Amino acid sequence: MPQEAQSQNLKAEDLTYFKALCLKKLFKFKDAEAMYRSLHKQFLRAEGNKLIKYMFGIIVLPLQRERKVSLNVATSLRSLRTTPRTCTSLQSSTVRTRR
Repeated sequence: MPQEAQSQNLKAEDLTYFKALCLKKLFKFKDAEAMYRSLHKQFLRAEGNKLIKYMFGIIVLPLQRERKVSLNVATSLRSLRTTPRTCTSLQSSTVRTRR
C-alpha cells in the first residue's frame, strides 16, 4: 500500500497516542501525561456523544414502526454497554527509570 494511502487512514487521536507513547519512552513523563489526559478527554467526549445519540434513539424508539430500526438501536446499546470505559494510568504502565 502506498504511503499516502496509509497516512490517510490515521486519525488525529492515533497520532496523539503515538506522540504520547514516544514521549513516555523518552522519559518525558509530564508531557506524556498531558497527552494521555487530552486523549482521555477526547474519548469521554466521543462516548458522551454516543450516549446522547442512543438515549435519543430510545426515546424515539416507541414511535418507530420498523423492527429493523428497533433492532439496530438495541444492538448499538448492547455494544455501548460492553465497551471498556477505563484508560490505563501512566503510573501503572511506566517503564523503569534510568539509574
